[in-house]
Amino acid sequence: MLTLLDAPDDAYGQVWNMPCAPTRTPREILRLGAQALGVKAKITAVPLPLLPLLGLFAPSCAKWRT
Repeated sequence: MLTLLDAPDDAYGQVWNMPCAPTRTPREILRLGAQALGVKAKITAVPLPLLPLLGLFAPSCAKWRT
């Protein structure tokens, strides 16, 4: 961002590519966390029809369906 302060006027409005890490899926992020903790990742999915029922115990879960 600081380099744009000195940039000539024709540099504005141009596409700037930044080197970034590759995109990871949520499953990959969970595996990395489990690996850092030294445990095996146990990932399960809750079926959509059960989310309102789960919302009885954790109100934020009821909103995930939408």
